[in-house]
Amino acid sequence: MTGDREQITPVDLTGWPGERVLLLCEALAGCGTLVLHGSNVRPVLQTLEPRQANDSAKASGNQCALYASVDARVALMHALLDRRYLSARLGSWRIGYRWQAGQLRFFVSDNLYPLFRNGDPDLLSDGVIYVLERSHFVPAADSATEFHALSPQRPVHTLNVPAALGHDLFRTGGDVTSATVIRYSEAQSGPQTG
Repeated sequence: MTGDREQITPVDLTGWPGERVLLLCEALAGCGTLVLHGSNVRPVLQTLEPRQANDSAKASGNQCALYASVDARVALMHALLDRRYLSARLGSWRIGYRWQAGQLRFFVSDNLYPLFRNGDPDLLSDGVIYVLERSHFVPAADSATEFHALSPQRPVHTLNVPAALGHDLFRTGGDVTSATVIRYSEAQSGPQTG
């Protein structure tokens, strides 16, 4: 782990093709010793602090904790969505995710869906992926990909990732098999709140 006074300089991947960024994040998450935390908060943080989460889908998601994942796409979702813009524009909104038919699907509230559908230029912005030591995290009992830590954590690496990657990650058009963004319905079970 990096010393307390040593600054972590982010690796700038914003000029990389989205597919290459995704492959790198998937390799890091899949190595078995690391987890990823995505954030859109600026400036880049040197230490990540636990925060109270609000996840109505599972008990492990309602703690004052620092959350991370071994699913690169989930971490990238958190990194690329401009939460400050969404809160100012919509007030409240919801996004969740789950795997269906071998593909990660993002379930969004009715007020958020049109922003994806219409390609709102302010919906996505460059974000940050924090690479953290998995040994400092506890796996969630009710999720195969989610981990949490109850104490502050310093990243091993920090990656600046491009907003353009969101165009590959979040797709509304096409048939049911190609769309990754779907309107959230209260009748559906399983999605996690964002």
